[in-house]
Amino acid sequence: VRGAGAFMFDLFDLSHTLALDISKERSNDTVVGLGAETVVAKVLALRIGFNSRNAAGAGVSGGVGWVNPNFGVDYAVLPYGDLGVSHRVSVTARWGGETPAAQ
Repeated sequence: VRGAGAFMFDLFDLSHTLALDISKERSNDTVVGLGAETVVAKVLALRIGFNSRNAAGAGVSGGVGWVNPNFGVDYAVLPYGDLGVSHRVSVTARWGGETPAAQ
């Protein structure tokens, strides 16, 4: 069973998103994921999250991203237990179809 939701709102001339994800598999414990994002100047996304599935530490992650309707770059830092900290970089390109709504 899985349920999730997100709430977007504007505060102090910034766009914010709060997200919650809860899942329960038959033989596993309930897993909770929480996340928050703030978009500054409509181009810089600041993110923080928590995931209880992460047995590798506190489960807290953070990141930044460049927001653009057609192209994006994201960077995240996540705990990886005995291996230390994981750094992830992703690039997103969109073409054709509808352009996502502006933040």
